[in-house]
Amino acid sequence: MSIYKLKNCREQDKEQLIDFIRKYWQEDHAFVKSDEILKFQHYDKRIKEYSFILGFNTISNEIDGIISLIPLSHFDHKLKKYNETWGGIWKVRDDVKNDEIGLLGIQLFEAFKKYTSHGSIGMSKIAVRLHRIMRYKICELNQYYLLNSEMNEFKIGCIPDDYMFSKDTDESNYTIRKIINIRNIPEESVKCNYKPTKSITYLFNRFQNHPIYKYSFFGIYENTSKLHTIIVTRSIEVNNSKIIRIVDVFGALEKLNSIKSCLIMLLKNEKAEYIDIMNFGLAPEVFTKLGFKKLSLNGEIIIPHYFEPFIQKNILIKAAYKSPYNYIMFKADSDQDRPNLIDLK
Repeated sequence: MSIYKLKNCREQDKEQLIDFIRKYWQEDHAFVKSDEILKFQHYDKRIKEYSFILGFNTISNEIDGIISLIPLSHFDHKLKKYNETWGGIWKVRDDVKNDEIGLLGIQLFEAFKKYTSHGSIGMSKIAVRLHRIMRYKICELNQYYLLNSEMNEFKIGCIPDDYMFSKDTDESNYTIRKIINIRNIPEESVKCNYKPTKSITYLFNRFQNHPIYKYSFFGIYENTSKLHTIIVTRSIEVNNSKIIRIVDVFGALEKLNSIKSCLIMLLKNEKAEYIDIMNFGLAPEVFTKLGFKKLSLNGEIIIPHYFEPFIQKNILIKAAYKSPYNYIMFKADSDQDRPNLIDLK
């Protein structure tokens, strides 16, 4: 009989879960410092459980391993029919020695088998190796950017002094307008073209209702009236400067022509150094047609990825997924774009 019992994390297990994360994952992790963030991302008040699977040692009465799930239906219960999820923390204790601990990580991971699709972003070398063992497709997110040509000094990105800004402009039939309340956009007004499936309600609960981060929604309108696509952005300020990051997209970027002039106007209005977007699943040509440039990780230009803490270097972001259809990932998917440095003052 196995010494391990796999169980869902109930309310009464929360303190033991937090203690595990503190001791064996990251001492100052956001979930350790902020109950609000933990609940926002993982607590299901309908069933009074956190979306973690615990590897409970029935002999020591301790948790020896955990894995976290983020069903897309967590942010819109109507998405439950699609049966899709993302992963987050996956950790087995290194200090435990017994005959079964070596298989506990695989046993925990099997929680994802019941889902139609599953994806994870931002993985260590060990996580990549384990995902390969589980026959997941390993991939990398591409990063694209558009610089503000009116900036006199770049304090966040690193741009060579002799960088030549393109003077070409598009005669776009699109406009970009800020959406103050995403709830005012009817569900049927924009089609969700990407998998895994999201919704307007998902956007509202995942972004507009975020307890710490402030997100903005911009509608891309065709011929000034028809709402075509919605982009979700977050502004980040470092070194007395600002950038804009597109963290999610609802609609179909590949059906758009160039929106470069619209993006440049947004950059100028916001006085931001650049706007960037990370993606897997769409061809690079989609973004270059829109007006972006693809970042070369080994090139002279640096478009930072990490901001908490800020690291001024290009970063390779690994991801993995298992899906029966074309899988599309953006920056805010999985447990990405989550606060890491939390000030409790």
